Amino acid sequence: WRDWSSDVCSSDLEILDFPLPDERGIQGQAGARGPVDKWPEVMAQLPGRIGGRGTDESRFAARVAVLISKVIGGDPLTRERAAIRLALLQQMGSLTPKESIEFGHAVWSKRESDAALPQHITLLPHVLLDIPGHDKLDLKRLFRSNVVDSVLSGLVNPDQLREIVAACRMKSDGSRAFELTSDEALRLFDLILGWQPRPVAIDLDRYNAKMTDIFGSVLVEAILPVVDLKSLGQDRIDKLFGRVDAGTLNSGVVALADIVRLERSRKDKSIDLIHRSAFSRERDTVVYGLSAIDRWRVLSKGGSLGKVPQRLRQTAIAIVTGARELWLSTALYLAGESLKDGDLSEGDKQQLVLALDRLRTETAYSSWE
Repeated sequence: WRDWSSDVCSSDLEILDFPLPDERGIQGQAGARGPVDKWPEVMAQLPGRIGGRGTDESRFAARVAVLISKVIGGDPLTRERAAIRLALLQQMGSLTPKESIEFGHAVWSKRESDAALPQHITLLPHVLLDIPGHDKLDLKRLFRSNVVDSVLSGLVNPDQLREIVAACRMKSDGSRAFELTSDEALRLFDLILGWQPRPVAIDLDRYNAKMTDIFGSVLVEAILPVVDLKSLGQDRIDKLFGRVDAGTLNSGVVALADIVRLERSRKDKSIDLIHRSAFSRERDTVVYGLSAIDRWRVLSKGGSLGKVPQRLRQTAIAIVTGARELWLSTALYLAGESLKDGDLSEGDKQQLVLALDRLRTETAYSSWE
């Protein structure tokens, strides 16, 4: 037995060599649910980044070539698993440009029609946008027709909204794999404003919670970057503030810094709502409030908005100083980022040092009974 998680594997090759289903005589359908689905896919379970190509380049390249051939000619289950491994390698930057393109061609080698996404793979649509080997304009067309159009026909699936967020999220180089048109963004904004939770006593499948949770990210990542104040209009902004204020769209508070970016006159009201959210007794609402402060920090760092207001900076410090709640880690992260950005006053730093020192004492093994 080997502890993969603690050893973190010296090379991806040790993981890549783990047999695929058809290399052990197992065949099945992609996405199967049953005994076949229990065949482990180790790479999908490893957290974070693992080693690169290792010291044996020829073995690594040979195994990648086998995986690509399995994506092309393997049975559905094997194709699915080989694609997962190659997609993770692609994300880690462990494939050569030639291998990445060959992988892309292999992924797109099987589909029902020119209007369909690839068959027998479980890679999410937004992942396909970052795999080379297929025409980029066609990729965007397919994402729009298979995901965006479905969402705009009615908000029923939080997973599709997550896809839009992931596809539209800004990368470290400032680019986005996909952008909504202004018209699509406004239609989606209106759908969010008009959405109502299902009238159930207990949200067993957490559908209402999932929908509410993703709306803030949709506004920040997909909608507000592609609209201006004129097209958005005061009526939509008023409705958004009204729903956040009423507590019927709590995650919308995350987008208020972006609204201030478009219209500075909304600053004071935004600060009030963010501050109130951060001091709520509901965990999710607190996290939304802290995320809103972090969003303000990010926009400020990028130069599109002024510095985080003192009242909001002190909010994060106050939560760190007095919190014993589940959201303490979020507040600590925000305080740390603010410290790195140079946004904390000497008084803030002193409070933070005292709070961290107390936490260190309270969590030390020597203090446990």
